[in-house]
Amino acid sequence: MVIYYGSLWGLAEATAGHVLHLLRIPGLAGFIMFPMGFFLMSRAFSRSGRFLAVFLTSWIAAGIKLADLVLPGADILAVWNPAQAILLEGLTAAALLLVLKARRQLAFVTVLLASLSWRLGHVFLCLLWTGLFHAPNLFQAGAAFFYRFLLLDSLINGILLYHLLKISPRYLPERTTRFLVKPVLSLSLLVAALSLELIL
Repeated sequence: MVIYYGSLWGLAEATAGHVLHLLRIPGLAGFIMFPMGFFLMSRAFSRSGRFLAVFLTSWIAAGIKLADLVLPGADILAVWNPAQAILLEGLTAAALLLVLKARRQLAFVTVLLASLSWRLGHVFLCLLWTGLFHAPNLFQAGAAFFYRFLLLDSLINGILLYHLLKISPRYLPERTTRFLVKPVLSLSLLVAALSLELIL
């Protein structure tokens, strides 16, 4: 289950995410990829009924990102930072799904705080790596980039994610037979995602 959804997320990051970054439109990749990742994590949770599926799905997607470390001359932190963001998105998704399961209702402020929280965690960890390893950080891109990433991107992400959940509120465990994924399909998706991540 988690290999299937994690590989779909990794495949999306390696293809759509790569194209969105090439377009060089500020914030565009983040606007789209976090809601997409959340949707896949929510489906893994919905189909399995287990919160562990949320974390493991993000770990698979992050692991696909980390495959770039095998490439010659790979910058460790340049590879780690997007994987770190995916792991933080996994924590955020689990917390949001826990709230939605407990309250059984959707509030925009809850979704907005979820979008903001993983970005705050990402900023904190980037600053930590800067202090420990003298690595580049978000502040070096300028104050405008930093505030856009933290505030504007969070707002737009929150709006998109809120409407995604309104349109397709299938984030709670279903009362149907559990979704069965053939191992061959899951492993094929994993191989495809890893291959495209290394190629692109």
